[in-house]
Amino acid sequence: MSKKKKILLLGIPLGLILLLAIAYLFIDHIAKKAVEVGGEQAKGVPAEREDITLKPFRGEGSIEGLRVSNPGGFKTPFFMSLSKGDAALDVGSVLKEQVVMNRIALDGLEMYLEKTKEGANYQVIMDNMKKGEEPKPEEPGKKFLVQEIVVKNIVVHADVTALGAKVSTLDIKIDEIRLEGPEQRGLDLARV
Repeated sequence: MSKKKKILLLGIPLGLILLLAIAYLFIDHIAKKAVEVGGEQAKGVPAEREDITLKPFRGEGSIEGLRVSNPGGFKTPFFMSLSKGDAALDVGSVLKEQVVMNRIALDGLEMYLEKTKEGANYQVIMDNMKKGEEPKPEEPGKKFLVQEIVVKNIVVHADVTALGAKVSTLDIKIDEIRLEGPEQRGLDLARV
C-alpha cells in the first residue's frame, strides 16, 4: 500500500474524531443558536435564552432564561418566559422504537395572552407554526414515553374582554402541575 493511501486511511478516522470532539465541545453553543433561529422561524417571533446545557451521553439537558417575544402589534412585555427547564431521557432507548423520557420539569413559566381587534398573540404564533408544517407521514414515527412531567410556578396573564373591549387582565397563578406514570404506549409524535 502506498504512503499516500496509508495517510488517507489514517486521516479519515482522525478527521471524524476531531469533528466529533469539536461538535461535543461546542454542543451548548450550537443548541443556543438553534433555539434562537428555530424559534424565530417556527413562531415568527424572536426567542432568546440565557443558557443551555446539554449532556448527551448522560441523556440530560437544561435551559435557563427562555423568552419568546410577542408578535408585532401587541403591547404586553412578551408572549412567554421560562426561568428553567430540565429534561432527562434513558440514553439506551434512543435507538429503539420508543424513546423513554424519564422527566420533563419546567419552573417559572409565565405567559401573556393578549387579544386585540386584530387578533390574539397566541393565535398569530400558532398560525406561524403551522406555516412550516410538513404533511404528516403515513408510517408511524418514533414514540416517546414520558414518565413524569412537572410544571411549577406558573403565571398566566389573560386579557378579559367584554363586547370587544378590554375590561381587565386576569392573573392566574398555579403552584404546580404534576403528571406521573402515563399510559405505557407512549406518544406517537408522527400523529401529533
